[in-house]
Amino acid sequence: CLALLPLQQNLALAAAQARVDEAQALLSAVDGLDRPTLDAGLDGDAQTVRLSSGSDDIDVGVGAGLLFGWLPDLFGGQARQEQAARALVKERIAARDDLKRQIIGDTISLYLDYQRTQNQLSLLAQSLELQQQILELVEQRFNVGLAAQFDVSRSEAQLARTRAQIAPLNADLV
Repeated sequence: CLALLPLQQNLALAAAQARVDEAQALLSAVDGLDRPTLDAGLDGDAQTVRLSSGSDDIDVGVGAGLLFGWLPDLFGGQARQEQAARALVKERIAARDDLKRQIIGDTISLYLDYQRTQNQLSLLAQSLELQQQILELVEQRFNVGLAAQFDVSRSEAQLARTRAQIAPLNADLV
């Protein structure tokens, strides 16, 4: 789709997506603060100990542990943090989507302006061709005495005005 081309390379949209990702990471960090946690750990090491008799003794140690934690949300602070984080995610998604719609709308508007200018240039080219033919006819009539110099001057001026309209339209295309 033509309107999606600038979305893939748009830095403002990439920044908006990064803000959404940041808000989602924040939500992940605060989500579930009021739930109990359980961490397990296993640790092991081995050491070689030189005894006074000159022989080596290997000392092996293994440890395991469980850690249970729970922080009750007595005053609702954790719930408010989670609500705020969810609201931030929604707000940033809406801002990103709004920016995307704006970019698509601007792209479509620019494309329509381009097409309109192309059509105007095409019509001007046809008009120039017709005005050139009219000028030639008026000059022929003037040469045989059927037209006044004023008619020739008017046809030349009209042709010049039409030519003058081309440069600004070409500038709009750039």
